[in-house]
Amino acid sequence: MNRSGRRSAGQRGRNTTGRMSRAIGGAAAALTLALAPVTTAPPAQADFDFLDPETWFDMSGLDAGDVGSVDSTPLAQTDLADLYQDSFYLPIHDAVESFLHNAGNQLVIDMINAPWVMTFGRYLIGDGVDGFHGANTSLFGWLGWGDLGDGGFLFGDGGDGAAGVAGINGGAGGDGGDAGLFGNGGAGGQGAAAYLGADGTVIEAGAGGQGGSGGMWFGDGGIGGQGGNGFYDTFDQGSLLAHNGGEGGAGGDALSGWGFGGTGGRGGSGWAGVNGLDVTALNGGGGGNGGVGGNAGWLLGFSGNGGDGGVGGVGAAGAIGTASQPNGGNGGDGGDGGRGGAAGAGVGWIGAVGQAGGDGDGGAGGVGGVGLTNPFGTGGHGGNGGAGGAGGVGTSGGNGGAGGVGGAGGSGRVGASGGEGGNGGAAADQTGSSGGRGGDGGAGGNGSLGVGGDGGAGGNGGATGGIAGGAGNTGESNVGGIGGIGGTGGAPGARP
Repeated sequence: MNRSGRRSAGQRGRNTTGRMSRAIGGAAAALTLALAPVTTAPPAQADFDFLDPETWFDMSGLDAGDVGSVDSTPLAQTDLADLYQDSFYLPIHDAVESFLHNAGNQLVIDMINAPWVMTFGRYLIGDGVDGFHGANTSLFGWLGWGDLGDGGFLFGDGGDGAAGVAGINGGAGGDGGDAGLFGNGGAGGQGAAAYLGADGTVIEAGAGGQGGSGGMWFGDGGIGGQGGNGFYDTFDQGSLLAHNGGEGGAGGDALSGWGFGGTGGRGGSGWAGVNGLDVTALNGGGGGNGGVGGNAGWLLGFSGNGGDGGVGGVGAAGAIGTASQPNGGNGGDGGDGGRGGAAGAGVGWIGAVGQAGGDGDGGAGGVGGVGLTNPFGTGGHGGNGGAGGAGGVGTSGGNGGAGGVGGAGGSGRVGASGGEGGNGGAAADQTGSSGGRGGDGGAGGNGSLGVGGDGGAGGNGGATGGIAGGAGNTGESNVGGIGGIGGTGGAPGARP
């Protein structure tokens, strides 16, 4: 959006010596211009009158013959809340935003705002500056009445929060700006992604910023920021450390009696695993949890929906066998999915509770590494596939990740066996969720003189009815060799 950050210092200083009454008078004129598109009604509709509730909604599409008929159905509370939002608040809000971002109005808006910025460090009218995180150094900034990141005192949306910086304030995204009397809260900033520091320590992912509050008279809460992406699991003195994605920020609240709560932010995704110094690959990181939805106005409005849980990271593929370690490495396990955020608890007397966020799916297990080919002896055993990550456990239930395919056995004079397929990730016993598919077993290695290797067994499907893992492929025979036996497919997971 064309935010008010485009103002130049010269424009701000043109009216710094003007009287405060002129600024207020200009603001009133601006408000009148902003509302002109909605206060001028079409001929088929009565004129809009703020003091007359009967003119707040457009009833021209209703058939008068249906009113009071036997087949007519009274409007539900949720319908009334939607009617307010779609036919009253949003048209006015759109008209105000259109006025604020009309290039022809910028000089007037700057002249109105200049004394207010110098005195209170905040606009009188206009949207807040996106990503603002400076101090309010104005004359009365110490009063704590907001800053340039907030919407104007009279009207305007809050600016979006700044993106988080890893290592600073936990990498959390900045909170969205608050609206004044009329407007929506700004969206929270996205949390910083995790990364590996210079000393080998993982700097954790940051949470998303909270959405700003809606206006004190009219307005909706802002959307929570998305959590930063996590990191793959690491080892610390033999212990496995998880580095999950950051949690989504909470949705902003509606402060007035009527307004909708903001949606919670999405949880950060888990990072895919990588091959470390060990032959065994590292696991994918877990997804972050979704943010909680914001509260609605006490009289009318829906509370905000919860944010979706993050998706688990994919496990890394196992390393290929080497001379010092002929067996292929096992694939890393997939990360678990994040839990969806809860809907906002505060709901209007006319309205309903929002929906909880969807739970994240588990990441797929990594593929097992291929065993070393050894023309003078037995080939290396194929690595086992990694297990799929579990789905998030909330209201919807995420799907379990698929198990990794087993690595193929190495060929040689005697072929080696293929690796076993990884088990599928579990899922909560909820409608629409299912366990992950078991991974296929790896193919057996070829034998040049002796028998070929056996195919690896397929992994078990994840709980809650996961599909069975496929049978491992048979090892191909060579001269004098016999093909290996294919592995048995894993059984479907049983419901708990």
